[in-house]
Amino acid sequence: LTHTANQPVSPVALSANGLLGELQVMPSSLAFSPTTKGASSTQSLQLKNVGAASLRIASLSVASAQTGAAAMFSTGSTCTGVDLAANGTCSFTVAYAPTAAGTHAATLTINHTGLGAQKAVPLNGTGTEPPAALLSLTDFVCPSPAQSGVLTVCGATLSNPSTVPVTLSGVGTSSNTSFVPGLQGCAAGATLNPGQTCAVQLSATFSVVGTYTTTYQLNSTAPTLSKTVSLAVQAPV
Repeated sequence: LTHTANQPVSPVALSANGLLGELQVMPSSLAFSPTTKGASSTQSLQLKNVGAASLRIASLSVASAQTGAAAMFSTGSTCTGVDLAANGTCSFTVAYAPTAAGTHAATLTINHTGLGAQKAVPLNGTGTEPPAALLSLTDFVCPSPAQSGVLTVCGATLSNPSTVPVTLSGVGTSSNTSFVPGLQGCAAGATLNPGQTCAVQLSATFSVVGTYTTTYQLNSTAPTLSKTVSLAVQAPV
């Protein structure tokens, strides 16, 4: 080739048989925002042929030196096998789905038939633990003193101070089965959403004067709640 004009010369990709395509990837790297373990987030990559001849996207692959990290990144297949003419574009998504908390890094390799034959795209993401489910239970309020031979009902308030819904599965007592636990304001299988409250109760009838103690237990998708209750029973006045 000769150039006689008094102007800068633009580089042109050539092969033994003529012109080559040249692949441009936008953006050149992907950094995912913190993603909860078990969830996923996606971003898009655009491929553009900035060369003078067509090129083909042969394959996409993800690899990492970090154990397990490559499997946390996946790509769409919309561009695989696609021929890009000069100035042609193609876009696809990359997903990040962490299976563990922490930082993860991998490299997406794009194999193509243009200049250089490969493009490497760094991928980075941070996995976070999901928010913890949590319930809170006030102390039980019981009649004081309770009377023997009379049904006594103690009440407390259950609340969800966490940021995730909690499903209630049931209640029980760990000792003294004369006490009957109940959910009262919400049934087993019900969901207590963040900020919601409901009433729970513990009832018993004792014919003998004395002090009786039990532990109220509530099971749910949050850690088990336990609350010790003591009931002083005296003879009717």
